[in-house]
Amino acid sequence: MIRFAAFDLDGTLLDSLPDLTDAVNFALKKEGLPQHTQEEVRNFIGSGVFVLLEKAAYPQTDPELLRRLKEGFDAYYGVHYLSRSRLYPGVTEVLDYLKQQGAGLAVFSNKPDEFVKKIVGELFPEGTFIGVMGNRKEYPKKPDPAQIKELQKRLGYRDEECLYVGDSDVDILTGQNAGYRTVGVTWGYRPKELLVQAGAEFLADTWEELLGLTKNW
Repeated sequence: MIRFAAFDLDGTLLDSLPDLTDAVNFALKKEGLPQHTQEEVRNFIGSGVFVLLEKAAYPQTDPELLRRLKEGFDAYYGVHYLSRSRLYPGVTEVLDYLKQQGAGLAVFSNKPDEFVKKIVGELFPEGTFIGVMGNRKEYPKKPDPAQIKELQKRLGYRDEECLYVGDSDVDILTGQNAGYRTVGVTWGYRPKELLVQAGAEFLADTWEELLGLTKNW
């Protein structure tokens, strides 16, 4: 039985690609650097904002330039983080079902913590999640599971009662490193083949399929 289910945010619960692309291009334009398409930015997402900007700016690697890009990104995204982002269809049905079964829910993302909390706070009813965690300087980034493991242990869940759901190889490795059951979702930002290579225990092509999986556990 699943008693604790943690979810990635971008590409799993939320289609944030349009706003992320706009924020990246805003920062790049300010520095006179080439812009990127959504499909290009899609491939940069997954390991946090600094890595996203490093990939977007490549071959430029100057630390001062990257610092300014981060400032530009934050300035734009801080206003437009939900301008064009939308929850994926079916998200609330799965979360509601898990809560009805008594499972605790959490969000665990490599997006900066302040943005994760803002977005979740605006999109979901208060009390939906017992933990909302983004990247914080006192914790390593995913796939290190330290932050989610701390919450799990505090709440008293056993590893075999826990599930991690995400759309990338980083997410699958996070779940594996935590000792959790893992589901790779294919509607996000990484191809199914990458999830398979990462060793996802289960795959879901739709939220209906994910809901069906949870009903069998």
